[in-house]
Amino acid sequence: MAWDFLEYTDEEREVDALIASVDAELAAATVAADVRVTHSFTDVRRATRSERRSGRTVLRALPSLLDATAAASSEGEAA
Repeated sequence: MAWDFLEYTDEEREVDALIASVDAELAAATVAADVRVTHSFTDVRRATRSERRSGRTVLRALPSLLDATAAASSEGEAA
């Protein structure tokens, strides 16, 4: 069955163009993500930086976690 694209309305053509645009953007995003994944583990400098940053994130979160734990334990003792 052959599609006759000449019978499409302007609105249908706009929708088709929008869908094609979104498909192209998703394909480009997928390619970019694949490249990031394959290269993120092979670069020693990036791996070291990432490990150091994750350690800093944990250290920054500790005070708030300790405060929450202390508050919870003091509420438990009061009850």
